[in-house]
Amino acid sequence: MKAKKLFYLLACCVFLLGACKRDKLDGHKAQLVGRWQWSYTWVSAYDDSGGVTTIDTMYALDYNDIYIIEFEEKGIMAWYKNDKKIFHKNLVFDSEYCFDSGSGLWSECRYQINKEQFYFTVHQYMDDPPLLIMNSNYNDTFFPDFPIPEDEGYVSTFTKAD
Repeated sequence: MKAKKLFYLLACCVFLLGACKRDKLDGHKAQLVGRWQWSYTWVSAYDDSGGVTTIDTMYALDYNDIYIIEFEEKGIMAWYKNDKKIFHKNLVFDSEYCFDSGSGLWSECRYQINKEQFYFTVHQYMDDPPLLIMNSNYNDTFFPDFPIPEDEGYVSTFTKAD
């Protein structure tokens, strides 16, 4: 009987440790830390030749709601609508790829997270503030209630809010 209880206790501990897995935002990933406010989105679709074309640009100023993504150093991403947290998720980074222009004009880091077809890019031109670019084909994968057509691809741009 003791062995059975010990087994269940051990199984619960392993489950809980796995459920809390997240990656700390250090190194290049530290540039994600902070609050990022939605600026605009390019909505895209495949054209007749199989290429991708922008079919609409959606500007945050045209909407009454304010959308914020917040990254915490401890590896948590939160999604806010009008300062109300509506979603949060532990981040596990599958890949990180950073490069620059070689001339110092721009730099970019791309991060794929949580084994999804979803990634963030932080792009910076010279001394301009960095842009957070969010690419996905599924707007509700992480961000419920975001004003993007469900069956379209999109590229959303966020600027540092703090």
